[in-house]
Amino acid sequence: MRYHILATGQMVGASALIAPLAIAVDKPWTLSPDPPAVLSLVLLAVTNTALAYVLYYHLLARIGATRLSLVTYIIPLSGVFWGFLVLNERLHWTAFLALGMILASVATVSEWKVKGRK
Repeated sequence: MRYHILATGQMVGASALIAPLAIAVDKPWTLSPDPPAVLSLVLLAVTNTALAYVLYYHLLARIGATRLSLVTYIIPLSGVFWGFLVLNERLHWTAFLALGMILASVATVSEWKVKGRK
């Protein structure tokens, strides 16, 4: 299947819905962004939105909606990790307990095979 067609349709539809409001509220003709800001916007649009949706639709077809939705459980883990790494936040024992609970729930729902069991 051509996942980029699905992703493009979703982005075009969303843009068509939000564009009138964005034009009315932001008044883009009054803005004068510098080249690094425009480049950042383009890179975010291509990598963090377009490629992400192509990957999303590919995974949706390959592993199904239930297993794909498990990624939402991983978001808090990445937040705690980046807080520790970048912001020098301290890790409490409850963070490790939560890590274990999250990984166990993901393993349960995704039906990982336990060694020695069928």
